[in-house]
Amino acid sequence: YIKRLFIDRSYVEGEHPEDYSFIQSKVYDNPTYAMMANIGRLQGVLPGDSSTVLPDVVSANFDDKNVGENKPVNIVFNIHGINAHNYAAPLPMTLYADITPKPITIDSVEITPSKIYNGSRLCPIVRAGVLNGVYPEDTVTNTVLALYDNANVGENKPVTIEHVLGGPQFNNYMLPDTEAVPYDVSTIPPAHLTASGADVKKVKQFNGDDT
Repeated sequence: YIKRLFIDRSYVEGEHPEDYSFIQSKVYDNPTYAMMANIGRLQGVLPGDSSTVLPDVVSANFDDKNVGENKPVNIVFNIHGINAHNYAAPLPMTLYADITPKPITIDSVEITPSKIYNGSRLCPIVRAGVLNGVYPEDTVTNTVLALYDNANVGENKPVTIEHVLGGPQFNNYMLPDTEAVPYDVSTIPPAHLTASGADVKKVKQFNGDDT
């Protein structure tokens, strides 16, 4: 009968780490494939066949493509060599690894150089910027919030720009600078006041009367 082999991935004290199998964590790259850093030790091969039966990996895939910690990876093995036909390949194995968010950048953000005082800290956005590094298959949006340091009139007032990612795949990406970015380019001039609805009496000739 054909003898079933197995992969021994246990670590033995004194051995090098590469002697046992593990999956490399990766940065989000859209497909589900995983990289097996080392297959491990093939066990069950008869001593005379040890150099003629060797293992390899047919596939190693995460359960899905999305970012996450300790995600299961299903691994399918094969064997090759002169005497491989006398053995059955090891059964599939499940290991665990991480997929971390992919860093992206935003450029060409533009805010209005000034606005009329209106009691709000909001600074109008002229251009929200372009996301760089998002895969074409993914949908990621960028919402920009620009705030003056306060709502009062002033020149060269600092404006803080904050970006909020959205869309179905936004969790797979991250902005490298998570803190708000200050700008020192905007001005709030005073609002112009106008009188309306005043009770103004007509001019009359003096007649000694207060009316």
